[in-house]
Amino acid sequence: MIDLMIISLLSFGITLFAMPSIIEQLQRAHIGQYIQDDGPKHASKAQTPTCAGIFIVSIVIVVLLMYGGLQSYTGLLVAAVMLGHMLMGAGDDLSKLLNKNNNLGLSVKAKLVIQALLASLALLGLRYTMGDAMTVIHIPVNQSIIWQVDIGWLYYPFGFFMIIGSSNAYNLSDGLD
Repeated sequence: MIDLMIISLLSFGITLFAMPSIIEQLQRAHIGQYIQDDGPKHASKAQTPTCAGIFIVSIVIVVLLMYGGLQSYTGLLVAAVMLGHMLMGAGDDLSKLLNKNNNLGLSVKAKLVIQALLASLALLGLRYTMGDAMTVIHIPVNQSIIWQVDIGWLYYPFGFFMIIGSSNAYNLSDGLD
């Protein structure tokens, strides 16, 4: 539990410290969004830096490597799902940049298919590593479990929704710039 907190805080701190410089480099390289034709016109938003997710995920992966987070099958699975989502986002952003048009990225359907595949692979991988224990939800307090419930097959739609929902929540908030 402490290792997870250290990895999370260190990744957050490095990202917070490094991103201003990365954003400046992206702006100098003119790697930024174009104004969409079908939305409100915000000239001040033109050339907002894009592709920063590559750096954020890379920082998390490096910190995971430093703290041995990739020595377990579960850690590798989490990293693989993060990398899959990062590659999807990078492909979407690069397509928009190369075509100089925000409307020419990956389609919503293509993104959902990729997200569904990644979520399915993650759940299958967890099932392989954890077996029946995967479907048990634990509520810990002070390093002791005070409540646990086995939700059985409901874990799969729950996990599927959480993975896809988290990805889309990040994408939506990222797109608000």
